[in-house]
This record gives sequence, C-alpha cells and structure tokens, in this order.
Amino acid sequence: MKHLLFFILTIISINFISCKKEVGGCMDPVALNYAPDADFSDNSLCSYDCSCGYITDDNNYPNYTLSVKNICSGNTQTFYVTYDVWFNNYVGDYFCFSNVSSW
Repeated sequence: MKHLLFFILTIISINFISCKKEVGGCMDPVALNYAPDADFSDNSLCSYDCSCGYITDDNNYPNYTLSVKNICSGNTQTFYVTYDVWFNNYVGDYFCFSNVSSW
C-alpha cells in the first residue's frame, strides 16, 4: 500500500513540475513591446511607433526620396531625405522618422 501511495504521489508531482504555462506575446521584432521569450505569437498585443514603416520605393531624381508605408495606418507617403539617408536604406527596410509623428 505504501508503494502504491508513493507511486501516485510521484506521478502527481511530476505532472505539476512539468506543467509550464505558455506565455503569449508580441513576436514582431519591430514592435515596441516585442517579447522574444514568448512561447506563441499573439500579435494582436503588438504596439508600434506610428512614425515608422517599410520603405516601398526610393528615387534619386531630381531629389532623394523614400516612399514609406506607415506601419499603423497603412498609408504610403514620400519623404525628401539626404543623400546619406537615401544611400543607406533600401526598399523593404524598416524606417523611422524622428520629425514626423504619423501619416
């Protein structure tokens, strides 16, 4: 009887020890609240900097411009930038503006 009780208690304790609660979180690396340790993605929890987006087009004539699709609104706007900014960023890159709040 003692062996049976010991066996049952062992099984119960193993179940409690091995039960790890899964944690959901934002797994989008560009989000402000990115949670790299989350066990599963719940991107409905993600929050973004609305002055950022993805570059959809770049142009160097007659001025240097980047067209960026806003990550919050989905709107695309073209911005004039310096040569250095234009040269060091590519279509598909994530890009933030420090002097623009949202568009």
